[in-house]
Amino acid sequence: MLAFTSSSMDLKHLKQPVSNQTHVSTTIATHLLSKKRDTNVVFFPLSIHVALSVLAASSKGQTLDQILAFLKTNTTINLNSFYLQLVSLIFFPNARPKRGPRLPFSSGGPRLSFANRFWVDKTLSLKPSFKNASKSVIATRSILISIFILFKTKGLIKEIITVDEVSNVTWLIFANADYFKGLWMDKFSPFMTNEYDFHLLDGNKVQVPFMTHHALKSMGVYDDFKVLCLPYLRGDNEQRYSMYFFLPNAKDGLQSLVQKSVPCLILLTITFRINL
Repeated sequence: MLAFTSSSMDLKHLKQPVSNQTHVSTTIATHLLSKKRDTNVVFFPLSIHVALSVLAASSKGQTLDQILAFLKTNTTINLNSFYLQLVSLIFFPNARPKRGPRLPFSSGGPRLSFANRFWVDKTLSLKPSFKNASKSVIATRSILISIFILFKTKGLIKEIITVDEVSNVTWLIFANADYFKGLWMDKFSPFMTNEYDFHLLDGNKVQVPFMTHHALKSMGVYDDFKVLCLPYLRGDNEQRYSMYFFLPNAKDGLQSLVQKSVPCLILLTITFRINL
């Protein structure tokens, strides 16, 4: 299991909201893994949270209560305020110069795009609260949606919705895509890549190439799992990203590890020593 984090994020004043959303994230992850036991699963919790927060802004009564209860918050004001602060911390950190390896381009560190947009049927009128939350009101067209996602993901995602999936009864579409690209701070040598057994959840195993590195890495060892932190090369500001690998000791222990809600909480409570 993988997770990304940024060491420039100061979450002390958001401790309780972050803890609540961590629980929501692990709930979603557990559901996704239970439905896709034999396939890889990739999801960006913040994207799902933002989508639900916008839907909450347009809801009322029992529907609103259910969304707020699931997101573990009391009001849409608190919800929107939290996500505004979180997105600002992730995408707009203080641009103070830092010492350490730098990327050769001036854009600064790994490239991260967070694309969210609503397409609403032009015959419908929207509540002011919904307009303020979504900031995007245009007629729905599958081709426009695909072009938007294609642009935001640098051409990697060419189609997110087909013409057949949009009909005359479709009145609202929420499109989301996330783009991330970075370089390792310590590169892996192709000459140290070897074939080893990789154990699948169904009990089978396959031969796959494993990257190997002899340099000291940031790693934590716990009772039933291990955590490895690999930092990315950073740019001209203080924003730093790392990839975390969570490896359960048991070959079939991924599901139980997610259910414990441990992995995401560790990112908030344990500091890994990284030489930058």
